[in-house]
Amino acid sequence: MLVRDRPDGAVRRLRAVATVLGVPLILGGFLLTITQANARRRDDLYRALSTEAAQKSARLGDYFSRAHDLILVAAENPSLRDFFALPGDRAARVAAGGKVVDDVRATLRALHALYPDSIGEICYIDRGGAEIARLVHALAAAPADLSPDERSNQFFSSTIGLPPGQVFQAAPYLSPDTHTWVISNSTSIAGVDGTVPAVLHFEVDLESFRSSLAADHSNAVTRVFDARTGAVIIDSRFPQLAGAPVGQPTDRTFVPLVGSLSETGTVHVADTQIAYEQVTTGPNNENHWVVAVAAPAAATGWWNGISATTAATFLAAGVLIAGSMISTRAYRNRLEAAALTDALTGLANRTLFQERASQALAMNARAGLHVGVLLLDLDRFKEVNDTLGHQAGDILLQAIGPRLGSVLRQSDTLARLGGDEFAILLPAITSPAAAGLIADRVLAALQDPFTLQGLEIAVEASIGIVVSPADGDDIDLLMQRADVSMYAAKQGRLGAVAFDESLDVYKPEQLSMFGRLRRAIDDGGLLLHYQPKVELGSGQIYGVEALVRWRLPDGTIIPPDNFIPLAERTTLIKPLTTWVLNEALAQCRRWLDDGDHISVAVNICSRSLLDRTFPTYIANLLDAHHVPAELLELEVTESTIMADPGCARDVLDELHQQGVKLSIDDFGTGYSSLAYLKTLPIDTLKIDRSFVTHLSTDDSDAVIVQSVIDLGKNLGLQVIAEGVEDAQTVAILTASGCHTGQGYYWRRPVTATEITASLHTPTSPH
Repeated sequence: MLVRDRPDGAVRRLRAVATVLGVPLILGGFLLTITQANARRRDDLYRALSTEAAQKSARLGDYFSRAHDLILVAAENPSLRDFFALPGDRAARVAAGGKVVDDVRATLRALHALYPDSIGEICYIDRGGAEIARLVHALAAAPADLSPDERSNQFFSSTIGLPPGQVFQAAPYLSPDTHTWVISNSTSIAGVDGTVPAVLHFEVDLESFRSSLAADHSNAVTRVFDARTGAVIIDSRFPQLAGAPVGQPTDRTFVPLVGSLSETGTVHVADTQIAYEQVTTGPNNENHWVVAVAAPAAATGWWNGISATTAATFLAAGVLIAGSMISTRAYRNRLEAAALTDALTGLANRTLFQERASQALAMNARAGLHVGVLLLDLDRFKEVNDTLGHQAGDILLQAIGPRLGSVLRQSDTLARLGGDEFAILLPAITSPAAAGLIADRVLAALQDPFTLQGLEIAVEASIGIVVSPADGDDIDLLMQRADVSMYAAKQGRLGAVAFDESLDVYKPEQLSMFGRLRRAIDDGGLLLHYQPKVELGSGQIYGVEALVRWRLPDGTIIPPDNFIPLAERTTLIKPLTTWVLNEALAQCRRWLDDGDHISVAVNICSRSLLDRTFPTYIANLLDAHHVPAELLELEVTESTIMADPGCARDVLDELHQQGVKLSIDDFGTGYSSLAYLKTLPIDTLKIDRSFVTHLSTDDSDAVIVQSVIDLGKNLGLQVIAEGVEDAQTVAILTASGCHTGQGYYWRRPVTATEITASLHTPTSPH
């Protein structure tokens, strides 16, 4: 018995020792694992927040840098100094300045065009504080409304004391002109005698920054606060109310930290984790801003590191530790995925896309390969949200990824940048042409309709294409140029457009042309030529088409192809269209006064058809010139109509009810369907010159022309052939049933005087 008891006692003692020593070890390992998991969770969140703070800080820093450079470029415009060469005091110069004062306003408009949705007020002020010119929301103030003394404004004394070539960037203040909170940029003007005669100044709405600062994390908040006082300048959650002091809603989180922060870092305040980074600014900048991205602190309770199963099997040390490790790794993976993927679609987000693009650019630069970027924006996506609801829109966005992924390579990256905008990274392509082929495949993949709520929805897209190194060697430049190309594709309904220097309206030479064209519109630098529309049988002129020309001071004529695209991509298209309509109707009235009943056709762009006030404007214009509505013909292209078919149809219906004649120009070259065209109140189809020019030698063109003529007859429309250049073409058109034409066979576009001389005699071939 005693022999049997001794081994049992030893076993019990061994078990006791194991329990005494093992349980604390297991518990210690468990607690250590939980502690490490919580530390990683906290560090991972700080890392994600720090990345976001750095990105937002860079965006604000880019604004200060860009605003600094652009105002200096504008200050170099000679028109600003020319004002002070005029005789008399400031008031006399403004009153008698004429072209010089107009040039000053044109310089302010050119600067405004670079920030069309942000700049509220721009002004030019002499050193005595009196305003020379002011634009508020792009509208020029009348001489009587100019302020006689701006010296009390906080920017004035700081700027007038700066030597030319430096910029003062003011802290936020409530603008007396726009009644919104703004920051401003000001620079002095270099006088010819070495003095500083004036100050150039513009304000940017503080609220315009908020949308670009929205946090990427759903539970994070981005704030911009003053490093000196802790006052919150911008909060991504709330708009800045004009009547409230800047810094509302009140948030004193950062006040205890002011004065102790480094340029970048992370802090833990109460139950919040914060990553911050100071915004880089230049000298003479009163904005000492810090971008802070805050999120609820990572949970640190012991239950956050283990699962229920692990807790239930706590005494099993191996399972416990393994479960803890797995839980920690899964959390880290989820956090990394949340930081680098789009929550709605599961695709890469902007951060991951830019990281991969930067890596591809660095690697392929050494390998001699190209990197392509496709920027894709869905056309008329807003209609899906407005018609079917945002949930349907979200479902459509989620379906885009699998559809496009089916035509992309495994090495390519598809990302959602936000809204209905996607980007595709082609990390290694052998030639720029390969990017175009992939863009074609992407557009083809979208042709099959998507099914939403039992409805088949057709989806179209516009793609901007850029390829390194020809279009840039860093991702920021490539994305900017891809955006320019995508906008051109969307405006022209071209599907995909590769970047070309001519597309970039923000290049210095394009900005210069913008300013010169603006002055030409204001100062009579444009003229109209007219090309007759002729009855084929009699050769009699029954109408004309007005075509604008730009005449330089030396007499050189710039053709419309060189400046119309620039106007259509900027705000100049509206004043240009206004000038052409006024001039054409004035000439039509002169012909009426002489007893000549001649219709005048004017081309209009998509912006006019998207403006629901355009019919009222036309009605007022006809009344002002005392011209019957049936003598005005507005020519639109198929692609112009299809930019927004619903709105275009409403505008065309109103114009038709007024009696204005409507014509489809360049018919056959657009993307519209006959089913849609038959619903439009159109009077005339113009057969595009590309089908008419070779009518006598190309059987295919002959078939197309005959089909359009028959279509026009069946729809009760007049048909006119453009590009008629020889007698044989006239004979074929006449035999085909077309009775009117336009082209060099009769006359090139000429002045109104030359047209008048031909009105009472049949037009002979030239």
